[in-house]
Amino acid sequence: MRSGCSVAPYARTTADAGADAPRREARNIVLNYARRLEHADPSARRFVAAGLNELSSIIESLWPNQLPEDLSRGAMKALDMESPETAALLAAFVESLGVLRESRRLFRFRNHPDRSGARSSGY
Repeated sequence: MRSGCSVAPYARTTADAGADAPRREARNIVLNYARRLEHADPSARRFVAAGLNELSSIIESLWPNQLPEDLSRGAMKALDMESPETAALLAAFVESLGVLRESRRLFRFRNHPDRSGARSSGY
């Protein structure tokens, strides 16, 4: 069985480029790739699930502010109809998105102006 993602090297290269247009193109490619979880062929869905795990390392740089809901929503929807192997791959991907979201939330909370040491009045 093939695993992996031929999209990953291209997305990584364009994400590292730093310019807006290539990064936008890479985001569109990743989102379109993730939509292949809707494919009728179970082996194609398994391949995409493995590829999404490879892409999880660059997703943070492609979406530095907020992750698109389509990524996690599509993976969660696909979890219901997958074989145990594909479901495990999707669960790992969703977990990596959750960890990324939580780390961003904690970073914003810790760096919020109200957390400067002085207590706010609450009102």
